[in-house]
Amino acid sequence: MTAVYELCAAAVVFGWCISRILGLVVSPARATALGYGLSAVIVLLSYSSFLTGMFTALLAPYGVLLPALALQNSAHGLGFQTKPYSIAEMLAAFGLYLFFLMASAGVFEWDPYRYGYGGQGAAIVAVLLSGYALWRGHIVLLGVVIVAQALWLLDIASSNLFDHLSHVLLVFILPITILRRATQKPQPDPDSENRRAG
Repeated sequence: MTAVYELCAAAVVFGWCISRILGLVVSPARATALGYGLSAVIVLLSYSSFLTGMFTALLAPYGVLLPALALQNSAHGLGFQTKPYSIAEMLAAFGLYLFFLMASAGVFEWDPYRYGYGGQGAAIVAVLLSGYALWRGHIVLLGVVIVAQALWLLDIASSNLFDHLSHVLLVFILPITILRRATQKPQPDPDSENRRAG
């Protein structure tokens, strides 16, 4: 079951990456269809190859958060809207995750990663994230926590809850997203434009 899940997660992540590149030259809908289609073919054809093994060794476990964010981003490109994460939220997530990585690597005496294997630590993290997602209206994040809990309890992909709720690629994705959001020109509100015209 773990192999099947990792294969699907890899197809989603690679499909998102390919569609983002194709989106530079074709429409979002066509880029998404081509990106995920090509990814599925590549992953299936190279399932037992050295290339897939290399990417699996580098990126697995993919967890739940990274594929979910990839799908959410692709959905936004197709016009499906969910509540976006604010710059403050992304900065806080980036800072907390950097601290988590450094602590887990032994920079500090306290190692938070070991709490992800079970007990009260994992339960507290799940409850806090679920409460925050409900409070802020982040439905995708709430779904991530629920699916992560299910996979963790079933021991699929990883026996550590934090592997499902994070991924090292976020170290690169979050700063890029923050910079793009900070430098993005605000879009005019059509309702306010209509009111001024009336």
